[in-house]
Amino acid sequence: MVFFKNKANYLFRLSGALEPYDYKVPDERDKLLKLPGVGRKTANLVLSVAFNKPAICVDTHVHRIMNIWGFVSTKNPESTEKALGKG
Repeated sequence: MVFFKNKANYLFRLSGALEPYDYKVPDERDKLLKLPGVGRKTANLVLSVAFNKPAICVDTHVHRIMNIWGFVSTKNPESTEKALGKG
């Protein structure tokens, strides 16, 4: 499936997925990750921007740069997120 079609499908399914939360976007990472199309980076972005909660958005590029610059020595973006969150 084409990328934009995946996004459209996730958005279409989102309203139904929000039903258990009274159609409000949840403010907890675990609940956000249960929504269609939401991964760690998106969940952290929502927590940070929409709810003003501390969260670090790490994608492949942030992961690679942080390793190149020597801030972390990690194998994947999730490990980088956890390592940066400790500092």
